[in-house]
Amino acid sequence: MFDLNKHLIGILIGGTFISSIGAGTTYYVEKKKPSTKSIMRDFIIGAVLMMLVFQLLPESSSSMVSGLTSLIPMTGGMLAATGGGSDDVEVKVGIPQF
Repeated sequence: MFDLNKHLIGILIGGTFISSIGAGTTYYVEKKKPSTKSIMRDFIIGAVLMMLVFQLLPESSSSMVSGLTSLIPMTGGMLAATGGGSDDVEVKVGIPQF
């Protein structure tokens, strides 16, 4: 099912990653400080890109975010404190057996 905490962390990681790449490129290639407008634009692009990945590859992206959150102990503890974790919803595929 949809786990908001893991998706939110994934979106934040995606936005931060793309905006840091954009800011680093601006700083080292153009030799000037990146503007707040360009950093926010890159963050939004990264967040939207990560949301698209979550829609296209939901199982792969959730395992990827789970792996990333296990690398950061503080985030894993925060997820446990806010009620994050696996849902007990089971999805069955196939012919219904009444």
